Amino acid sequence: GIIPLYSLNLLKHDINYSLATERFRNNKVDEIVVIINSPGGAISEGIIIYDYLRSLSKQGYKINTVASGNCMSAAMIILQAGDRRFSTENTMLMTHKAYLYLNAETSLKESDQIEMMEIVERENERMLELFVKRTKLKRVMLTPYFQERSYYMTAQDAFSAGFIDEILLDGFNKSNMEKRSRVN
Repeated sequence: GIIPLYSLNLLKHDINYSLATERFRNNKVDEIVVIINSPGGAISEGIIIYDYLRSLSKQGYKINTVASGNCMSAAMIILQAGDRRFSTENTMLMTHKAYLYLNAETSLKESDQIEMMEIVERENERMLELFVKRTKLKRVMLTPYFQERSYYMTAQDAFSAGFIDEILLDGFNKSNMEKRSRVN
């Protein structure tokens, strides 16, 4: 059967992956639908969820990710985990480079600043490689989407760029996902 994860807040620290996987097995689930409505979060958290969903796919589960509402920043990483990646018609999607938040009271030695910038650059590289792999686009084609300034996209823009596989013009519901699963 299909299990829709309607209320899973994907960017929180309290997800128990072992318990979730056990539940999928016990309920004889073969397809998982992850609906994403998120302003984003930390890249590392997005990649943890991405890795988990990809591991489920490798175990034979069909993973469908659906952007609905907002799918921004780290949420775009999670969206890429789907075997099929969907977006509802009026979703706003957004990408940008990783950056470091420092408040006015933060003081770092110059060597610490350099180290932090190197870490951010490694995160950018890791994120870009993930998108190259999942979108099948060449790195040079993805570069405009990962600048310091946020890049906002409609569902149509995201489809044209290769970030999603299909736009759900009739909205999201269980029956149209089941229909698409049988076709694909």
